[in-house]
Amino acid sequence: MLCPDTSTYAGVTVGITSYQPFFTFTTPIEFTPGGSITFEMEVLFLDPTCAIQLANLELSSLIELTFIPSDINQSSDSSNIITNPLPQGNLCDMTDLCITTIQTNPDPLAEINWNEEVTFVTTICNMGPEDAYMRFFLQNLT
Repeated sequence: MLCPDTSTYAGVTVGITSYQPFFTFTTPIEFTPGGSITFEMEVLFLDPTCAIQLANLELSSLIELTFIPSDINQSSDSSNIITNPLPQGNLCDMTDLCITTIQTNPDPLAEINWNEEVTFVTTICNMGPEDAYMRFFLQNLT
């Protein structure tokens, strides 16, 4: 069996934020009957940054094989999936800004005439718990 020489492959830290292949061996390997190959992968769980919504996180590991020709394998071309639940992080400190606009004059259900003044009142609020800096602009839509 012609196994790949991995003695020169240096361990490299790879940050994965979503599904991302990080190792591909493109040279075909001939497996004679009874042959096998073993992969070992170490994963370091780093402290998470804060989140705006807590959710259960998990790490899944899967190995897939490609055969030439593609229809020669009687077993599955994918390994079983191993899933590790991860501890939840912390919620980020956040704020809750609100904005509302109402028409106060004339009555919003009344007809508006030409040259009639219309009054709008806009309220912006911070319902906390954190301070927030915000900007707003007024625009006359005609």
